[in-house]
Amino acid sequence: MLYETGLTPCELQEQGFCAKREDLACFIDEATPSGAKVRQYAAMIAAAPADAVLAVGCSAASAMQIYVAAMGERLKRAAYIAVPKRAKMHPCTKWAQEHGAQVLETVPGYPSVFRARIRERMHALGLTPVQWSVGWALFDTAKQVANLPMDARRVVVPNGSGLTAAGIIGGLYLACRLRRTQVHIVSTHDSVGTPSQVLSLVSRYFGSMAAQYANISWRPQTMPYHKQMHGTLDDGTPLDPYYAAKAVGYCGEYDVLWITGRRPLASCRPKSGDFGG
Repeated sequence: MLYETGLTPCELQEQGFCAKREDLACFIDEATPSGAKVRQYAAMIAAAPADAVLAVGCSAASAMQIYVAAMGERLKRAAYIAVPKRAKMHPCTKWAQEHGAQVLETVPGYPSVFRARIRERMHALGLTPVQWSVGWALFDTAKQVANLPMDARRVVVPNGSGLTAAGIIGGLYLACRLRRTQVHIVSTHDSVGTPSQVLSLVSRYFGSMAAQYANISWRPQTMPYHKQMHGTLDDGTPLDPYYAAKAVGYCGEYDVLWITGRRPLASCRPKSGDFGG
């Protein structure tokens, strides 16, 4: 089976919080990416035409370029990424390139630019890319709420675009747990995935009542997204240095750390000054 549909485990840690192990979804080994986005993307690829290629325009440190390259390599499909040009290629982009992705570097590096460039490349080559389905991703995440402990006081979620946080809120709403369990959003970007954007997604896909009664708290970005932070679980499992590692320090007793996924260790090799905290 190309993608998985079961619940990922929720594991108790010595400090008294649980870890929702979405990083175990589609896990093969430390050399390949794993997690909810891999599971979701695999499902979207399976539903797409057989000749659809894999493509994304994203930031230089984004994990999405890794997912595109890894799935292209695994399925023997062409993979294309557009990222902002840097003086030195980011390790994530380098990993994607080494695993078969065709890299287009853009100047300037604004999101509107790299997204436009990847669309232009697809049009010029006459290719149709697999489309990312926001709705599919949201409801896939919502299903994973099912095995959270009933006494969980907060779900602590590292936040990029807001998609995972919105899916968790939607899942809590569908499970009639919305008021009882707070979603604590730890921002890794302050310009995207804001509380208003998260609630807008919730309202659109789960209804206005879900957004109205959502119990959320917000911790603004405390370090640049491209800076890495070291963190592990009790068993030594490394946390993604751009996401979960930046949120684990806010977890207390009866909390749940939502670990969305983990990119390959080789794609986030620490360089001087990269680690903080």
